[in-house]
Amino acid sequence: MTRTAFRPRAPHGRDAVPVSASVNRTGRPARLERMSSFLTRASKTALALALGIGMLLPASVAQAAPVGAVARTVESAPTPTPDDESAPESPPADPAAPEASTDADGAGAAPETQVQAPPIPDDAQAGTGTSPQADDKPLIPMLDPNENWNVDIPQILAAIPAGALPSDGFAPGFIISDGHMYHGGSMTAAQIQRLLEREVPRCKIGDPGKEAGKPIYGSKVADTCLRGLTTKTESRAANAYCTAYAGSARETAAQIIAKVGRACGVSPKVLLVRLQLEQSLISDAWPTVRQFSYAMGWNCPDSGPGNSANCNNGTAGFLDQVYGSAWQIKRYQARPSEYNYHAFRNNTIKWHPNAGCGTSSVYISNQATAALYIYTPYRPNAAALNAGWGEGDACSSYGNRNFYQYYRAWFGSPKTRYGDIPTSHAFYKHIEWMGARGYAASGADAPAFNPANATTRGAMATFLRRMIEPGYTPSANLKLPYADVPKSNPHYAGIAWMYERGYAAKAAKFNPGSSTTRGAMATFLYRLEDGAKDGVTAKPPYTDVPADSTHAKGIAWMAKQGYAAAGPSNPEFRPADPVSRGAMAAFLYRIYA
Repeated sequence: MTRTAFRPRAPHGRDAVPVSASVNRTGRPARLERMSSFLTRASKTALALALGIGMLLPASVAQAAPVGAVARTVESAPTPTPDDESAPESPPADPAAPEASTDADGAGAAPETQVQAPPIPDDAQAGTGTSPQADDKPLIPMLDPNENWNVDIPQILAAIPAGALPSDGFAPGFIISDGHMYHGGSMTAAQIQRLLEREVPRCKIGDPGKEAGKPIYGSKVADTCLRGLTTKTESRAANAYCTAYAGSARETAAQIIAKVGRACGVSPKVLLVRLQLEQSLISDAWPTVRQFSYAMGWNCPDSGPGNSANCNNGTAGFLDQVYGSAWQIKRYQARPSEYNYHAFRNNTIKWHPNAGCGTSSVYISNQATAALYIYTPYRPNAAALNAGWGEGDACSSYGNRNFYQYYRAWFGSPKTRYGDIPTSHAFYKHIEWMGARGYAASGADAPAFNPANATTRGAMATFLRRMIEPGYTPSANLKLPYADVPKSNPHYAGIAWMYERGYAAKAAKFNPGSSTTRGAMATFLYRLEDGAKDGVTAKPPYTDVPADSTHAKGIAWMAKQGYAAAGPSNPEFRPADPVSRGAMAAFLYRIYA
């Protein structure tokens, strides 16, 4: 297998050529968009020879420059300019730890040790065959479908139906949801490590001809693959877009990716896909030093000879690259007016760098998709989308297509509203309904739903107010009897609504941060729906709910109306158990959808 030279990366916006066998060294993508038509004609041998003698081909696709600029220049370091927003006021002491809840629903973030990934759908295990060797592995997510992997990454190796194209579901105006882009806690370091080890079962550095340090194509063979990388990292202060990053004497690549994701609020899944698109580091079994040095192509403007990448040596290094890329993505979100592509409006987007290929008008539905176009300002045409992982026609571009296809193949659909709710989740339709109706916060500021977390009493009040009386405003002279609910409480309006409407009893405290029990939920909903009119008098059909218990009427009403399962297979209601956010969504969906 002929090995191509190091490609001058696909920097912010370099559009990868198709992932196909026609590209030399199929284990790593050539980022030569302007050469794509040439590649369909030129022989592999001629291309390899040209690269082998050190010829740097032109950069493929430059990043869209900020409005009014001729060419993009990236800030030399991720530090705020004088007019930047102030840094976060309270960065966590340990950026690797889950962030505290700040969203309006009080969803919180599940601790790293409590990540609950749903099982892979049964059909995800279907298929036959084995993964090819890394040297011969096409740049396609060739994960062994027969391997019974104890998955802890949600939706890894998501099932794509036989005969379906990997691009199925691609929509140019909605490539990825804000929830998937900005869910910084979407993967733990352990989950990332599992993915890296799965993609490269054995690092081939040290094999004959692939010895560490061996000069090759203007670089050297690295000491290890990404799965085995360990390095010292320096601490970074909080800035306008990322919280503080605590350095360490020894961190793995997986730990760095997870910590950067949490610090900057960018999904590690997005960072992993970018690492693959830029330098093939996820699947490369014998990478070069240069691939690690410019892993994300960050701060590599297309200002070299022939518009080739001209990387800034001051931002070389794995942490610098991963952190810088995440920082840049958050800057796109925070300062959208400075770039050419904008959410919630029609945008003129080229099909290809060749102006003769024309443009199309795309309504971009969200900020995350706008960020992808800022990074890679081309829309894949029908020929590219219909080509699977291969080549389309002379006007095809592939960067955003390949981003979508990798994400979908590794993690499932990137288009669900919340980054932690795949389509296979038991409560997917209920939670999507909550977010779509505005009953639960969603978007860049609430990218995760945290379905396994307990629903707090305050969050329940907020959910119900939004559903029943979204226009409610507390009376100006209202004095709540609850000493623990000041007006500054994020759930004040919901709790005031419940009290004024008679759904919450007068008491010294409301305990807004306490978990809502299943029994209390039943009572709240019983009052809200005037369950007494339904004539509920029978003892609840559960062995653990006596007829004279506090929540008996509410629970009996839930069972009678079919909102809670009952019968021989469900003999208990568990009234004292906390109700999870996912289960709460399901209960509310059954009643109000």
